Amino acid sequence: MTDSLGMSGANVVPPERVPVEAIKAGVDLLLNPPNVELAYESVLEAVNSGEISESRLDESVSRIVQQKVDQGLFDDPYQHPDGLDVIGNGDHLSQAATIADKSITLVKNDSVLPLQMEDDVLVVGPNVANANMLEEHLNVRGFNTSIAHTADAPTEEYINAAADEAAAHDVVVIVTHSAHLSEQQQQLVTALQSVGKPVIVTAARNPYDIAEFPGVDAYIAAYGNRAISHEAVAKILTGEVNPQGLLPVTIPDHYEFGHGLSYHIDATYMKTFVSQLEKSGRLTDRSVIRTINVHLSAVDHFEQQERSDKVVQHMNSFLQMIDMFTRSGQINEDVAQVLEAHASEVIESWEED
Repeated sequence: MTDSLGMSGANVVPPERVPVEAIKAGVDLLLNPPNVELAYESVLEAVNSGEISESRLDESVSRIVQQKVDQGLFDDPYQHPDGLDVIGNGDHLSQAATIADKSITLVKNDSVLPLQMEDDVLVVGPNVANANMLEEHLNVRGFNTSIAHTADAPTEEYINAAADEAAAHDVVVIVTHSAHLSEQQQQLVTALQSVGKPVIVTAARNPYDIAEFPGVDAYIAAYGNRAISHEAVAKILTGEVNPQGLLPVTIPDHYEFGHGLSYHIDATYMKTFVSQLEKSGRLTDRSVIRTINVHLSAVDHFEQQERSDKVVQHMNSFLQMIDMFTRSGQINEDVAQVLEAHASEVIESWEED
């Protein structure tokens, strides 16, 4: 089965040869040919000329039919309505969120991430990138945000308006969508860079965009423009999740396959994040906040002394304390999961040392 035959990776041969070469390579199903009639006529001509044998097509048909037999589609081709309840259930959505969180790749960070709570953030992006979703997820986390929509191929008017608005903000987050193929999106990024504010780009489709503007202050490869990807990016931008994704491709002349950055999580980082939780209203119990900060201050003291045994001991106690606060209802489960994840990373880093 192919990916979309309209993708540029297939353009190594003329369009009429793409479906033929795919079948000769062993493909059974050709997906999304840009020109269905051209694909059909090309394969038909290849069969008539003997380049592709009828027996070769029979092999593909046999494999496709066998898959249908194995799935019971000939005996019972209809799905009972009750079976549809599994689609989009809580477990699946939770798993999808975990996958998204782990896949987002922090490619570049010139000390501008995570965002600071006091930052006034402008989110910019073409409509196709769904930049509004990212802005909403930042806003939910207590950040002061504004949105500047542009066309998918922004005109000079759109670009100038976005640059003017950027001047009134502390940080600019641009959501791009295959900007390496869009001169207008490249011009938008360049114009926003010229404003002199930190510019963070999150690529909502292909990861190659940074090749066209390598001087941006930070760059995130999100690989998608759906809500679940934008929420994962918001978690990275705010420091809620420590990025761990790695590039699945090489960006020529810039970044190698497998490249990816992470934040350094320590007690100071965690205290800053607790302050963010408090300011956003996600953590409200003053006694809990005070207890957490006292505990983290002690950990910070031992980190400064490089007392790994004490750091690990106190962070294990911290995990027990968070569990107690969660069971008593003083901390909700979402906040607890974030703090527990951060604490576990601190423990792991000091245990390795």
